[in-house]
This record gives sequence, structure tokens and C-alpha cells, in this order.
Amino acid sequence: MKKKILLADDDSDTLLLLNKILVGKGYEVQCLNNAAAIVNGEVAQWPDIFILDKDMKMIDGIAICKFLRLHKTATSIPIVMISGHDCRHRATAAGVDCYLDKPLDLHELLDAVYRLTHPQPVEIRQ
Repeated sequence: MKKKILLADDDSDTLLLLNKILVGKGYEVQCLNNAAAIVNGEVAQWPDIFILDKDMKMIDGIAICKFLRLHKTATSIPIVMISGHDCRHRATAAGVDCYLDKPLDLHELLDAVYRLTHPQPVEIRQ
């Protein structure tokens, strides 16, 4: 079964590029150029992971992250934040699971998406 990614970025070139790469790697991707759709309830089904740009018009990625961490059905969905500004501390405080700087290293992004959508089982020792 394909893992579902919700990708939100107001840069259409970034959306197009990341969508093509992620779909090519076997993911099902929903692209949003406006993250307000998440808050407005326009997302029919929650994904397995969110990839959010920090800087978007109307609502930025950090605000969306805070919203998702308070939403009872989305609180445990992993969030990757990408940004060209140094806001790692704010993003981490808002609840992101992985923060990546722009310019984006695509291998780093793919590694993070795989790691967060395929968690390793925890071994319990007695």
C-alpha cells in the first residue's frame, strides 16, 4: 500500500518538482499551494506524513504544525518542515518531527520521509 504525503508549499515549481520525485519513489502525493485548506477542513483524508514549507501566504507552516498537533486525529502524523530561513528552534517547538534547510537536499528529504513513514519496531527487553 502506498504511503500518502500531503505536500504544502506556495511555490508551484517546488510543488511540481517534489511531487514528481515523491511519486517516482512510489508515494501518493496530494499537493496544496495554500495550507489554509488544512485548517478549513478541505482535506478529505489525513496523510501518513505532512511536508510543509515554513513560508506560505495566509498561514505559515509553523502555524499549520501547531494546528495539527492540537487536532485529535492528526496529532501523531509526522511532519517534515522545509525552510530557507533559520527557524529550526521554532519549528521544533511547534512539533515538527524533521526540519530541513533550503536549498533542499533531496536525498535527505527522501531519507526523512522513508524513516518517518516506516518506523522501526521498538525492541522491549525484559
